[in-house]
Amino acid sequence: MKRGNAPLRVARVSWLLFGGIWGAWLGFGGQLRLPHNADSFATLIAGGFFGFFALVGLGAGVAVAALSGGLTERLALRLGARSAVAVCIASIATALTLWQVSAWVQTRYPGIGAPAAMPPASPAIALPAPRPCEHPPAENSPERASWDSECR
Repeated sequence: MKRGNAPLRVARVSWLLFGGIWGAWLGFGGQLRLPHNADSFATLIAGGFFGFFALVGLGAGVAVAALSGGLTERLALRLGARSAVAVCIASIATALTLWQVSAWVQTRYPGIGAPAAMPPASPAIALPAPRPCEHPPAENSPERASWDSECR
């Protein structure tokens, strides 16, 4: 059952690891963008859903990476590429496939990639009321009369 030397086997296993991590991150990534409320049971429920999506993403990522990498390597070997070149081509094809699948999943299921939570709005800052009596009286008569009635 030996297929190539150790570096090629490590590269083939890295497809599976990379695909699994990519899929799990895709499934769990929305959890990190939701606001967390310690007083609510909804945070726990949302965490369970995103944990489930992470497990599904892990399995799907491993499957997509194994299928994409294996088929691309087999095709490259049939076309006459050497083993090392075939594994390199398959690694690039696997990364591109995972990237495209994740883009498709995020557009198909937008709730998985929930938008970042907005910070709570800060209360309006009350500006101090203007103090007309601190300034000298105005020169024109209507404003001067107003100043006289307020400040004297």
